[in-house]
Amino acid sequence: VSLYKGTFGYCFVEQQTTTFWKDVTNKEKCLEIGGMWIRRPRHFDTFPDGLVTVFMTGTGEGWHEVAAWVMMANGVDEQPQTPNNVGVFLIIIILIVGRLILMNLFAGALLDAWREARQGMTSHRDSYVRNLAKKGVVQANVRRKIPGQED
Repeated sequence: VSLYKGTFGYCFVEQQTTTFWKDVTNKEKCLEIGGMWIRRPRHFDTFPDGLVTVFMTGTGEGWHEVAAWVMMANGVDEQPQTPNNVGVFLIIIILIVGRLILMNLFAGALLDAWREARQGMTSHRDSYVRNLAKKGVVQANVRRKIPGQED
């Protein structure tokens, strides 16, 4: 993640000329011509911001923007240039791992809730039968015979 620290900035100038993109290659030249150096909303400049960017990318929220910024990242305080596809592999790995983790968490929570509900129903049924047995309605140790089931 520190590989992209400081690389998600770009130059913003009100009046751009046709030679703007050839002339402005870094933050220093941008500020010389009176432009503003703007950092993208999601970036890797600090650990918390990098963590949020990785989390949001892993969950699929705005991953396409981050992938485009990673592909155009040129260097620290360098103007974004023609896309290179090397950095997009990092985003793909983050997406796959993030989705697998989220899917496992969801499936685990679902199965855990199902198991707890089933145990709750069993304990509720047992206490119901015990209460009926105390009242003398049924015998507590008698199992109900299910048709087709052998003893």
